[in-house]
Amino acid sequence: MLVRIISLFALPLLLVACDSTPNHSFDGTMKTETPSAMEAQPSTHATSESEDGGLLAQLKADEKAAEQEQAAKEQDNRLREAKFEQNLTLKKSVGTTVCTWQNSVGTVKKVEQDRVQIAVYGRALSATNGIFFSPSEGSPDLTTQEGNVWTDGHDWAVCDATLR
Repeated sequence: MLVRIISLFALPLLLVACDSTPNHSFDGTMKTETPSAMEAQPSTHATSESEDGGLLAQLKADEKAAEQEQAAKEQDNRLREAKFEQNLTLKKSVGTTVCTWQNSVGTVKKVEQDRVQIAVYGRALSATNGIFFSPSEGSPDLTTQEGNVWTDGHDWAVCDATLR
């Protein structure tokens, strides 16, 4: 009884195993068959490796581009800061256009010994601080912020902003 159960279980496995081996005829000669469509296709393993290599190369290129972009932003920020610091030391006379690091812009109305009156015109919409001191930016759009402020002038630097 046990032999019969094993035979019933083993027979399908034997048939599958025999089906995957080369076919022999009963006369001892080998039958030749054309490969099936599955066997004729190139290995997907090699294709997968080349796709992975391409994706890895693209990822590295994207990472390098992001690093270069970040370096350019940091360089632009350093240039803006340097120009702002330099322009803080320039003389502020009546009629001079001045800007803050937070992108407010105005003109000097009065100058006294220890303070300056500034007619604030507006503020740049840019999220980048010091936008008026950037060599690469044009004239940013402004929101109107009219008012006069008295200040010691230490946070207002001479700038080239165009007041429209």
